[in-house]
Amino acid sequence: MADLVIDVVFGRLHGRPAMSHVEREMVTLAVIAALGGAEEQLTMHLRISHRLGIPPEKVIEIFTHTGAYAGFPRALSSVETAKAYYEEIGVLPLQQDR
Repeated sequence: MADLVIDVVFGRLHGRPAMSHVEREMVTLAVIAALGGAEEQLTMHLRISHRLGIPPEKVIEIFTHTGAYAGFPRALSSVETAKAYYEEIGVLPLQQDR
């Protein structure tokens, strides 16, 4: 399964020129948040997004926006997962506009 994911997702999809890696990662975060129940995968993509330079404040905004379309419980769960990840790597508290 891992080989298939690496080949298809990271090989073929991420190699397509219409979207940057950052744009694809932001979409991925939104989709995983909308699906819910995939905290391990969400944490993995939080790690990837951090390596790509996506600021934590933008990630939280992605989850906030997702809540309007996928439901606030899933968005809140995603925010909690993100807070735990960012706390683990020492970047809390986040500076957010309200």
